[in-house]
Amino acid sequence: MRNKILISSIIFVTIFIFLVGFFLIQQKEKPIPEKRENISYSIFFPGKTTREEIIAKAGIPSSTQSVEGKELLYYDTQNPNYKDLVVIRDGILLYAQENIFSDEEISLKSILSSYGDYKTYSSEGTPFVYHVFLEKGIAVEAGEVSISKILYFVPQTEKEFLNSIGKDLGIAKEATPELLRP
Repeated sequence: MRNKILISSIIFVTIFIFLVGFFLIQQKEKPIPEKRENISYSIFFPGKTTREEIIAKAGIPSSTQSVEGKELLYYDTQNPNYKDLVVIRDGILLYAQENIFSDEEISLKSILSSYGDYKTYSSEGTPFVYHVFLEKGIAVEAGEVSISKILYFVPQTEKEFLNSIGKDLGIAKEATPELLRP
């Protein structure tokens, strides 16, 4: 009789330890992905999304840099010559710049018709122009038909945009001649 109670107690304790261990393993946080899997930065909200949320979804950046109180997170893309840029200030997303490649289904015409009024600026050092939707918090760097980058930011005035993001990314105040405007 004592042996049955002892064996039952051992079985009960073993099952209990197994169940507690199983639940503790399930409660662990999901690991941070080392590389992003074709993520669009449109899932983040400039001015609201935290650095921790970005890293949880986009993974660990391939490199980082601190400049003028901002933390720059660089993410690899499908082309090793280009990096996506996420800019953090005080732990919150300030803006994100995503590179767009020819195999992605985004046309300049669809963006321009979707977001309404925009201003056009030149992009230093490139043959592209920026179409900036200040009230929507989005801008696209584009040629005549194709988009090369999408920029997500907090909606703001033209002056705020040019003095902060425009200054950082080389977006010039001079409007592009109308013939470049689609």
